[in-house]
Amino acid sequence: MKPLTRFATWLYRWTMAIGIIGVAFSAMTFVGVWAILLSPWLSSVGFTQSTTILFLMSAVFVVVLGLGFVLDRIQLWKSQALVGTVRNPFLVTRLYEKEWLGLVTMHLPLLRSNRAILAEGIMSPDRRREIERLDVAIARVEETIQKKEWTLREGEDIYADAR
Repeated sequence: MKPLTRFATWLYRWTMAIGIIGVAFSAMTFVGVWAILLSPWLSSVGFTQSTTILFLMSAVFVVVLGLGFVLDRIQLWKSQALVGTVRNPFLVTRLYEKEWLGLVTMHLPLLRSNRAILAEGIMSPDRRREIERLDVAIARVEETIQKKEWTLREGEDIYADAR
């Protein structure tokens, strides 16, 4: 693996983990600050420093899980989960809605109109070859539109070396 690719992979993994790391450090900061602030008051009630920290850690744990449960029930994470599972470099052949719409409304009509323009006039060998290439491309795009999935040929899987 090339050094730049290795660094890019590490950077991608770090950015994917930063949410979890941020939650962990935020929770630890919260517990540390409130342990310092509340320990004089809680020590008069009978709490030790370690009991205060344990109490605050438990409270943070319950709040984070409870908030996550509530937000999951109202499906706040739906869009993020969709992007995280559908727009995945390991799901290479998956056709996104925007791609499908682009193929149907723009690319296929353009390919057909280019073919029609080339079919007009005097037919040269170069023109015939170009029409044959367009016919193959049109058939492939039509198949992709129908199956709603890309068909990768040899050498077209650009993520193969990253897996």
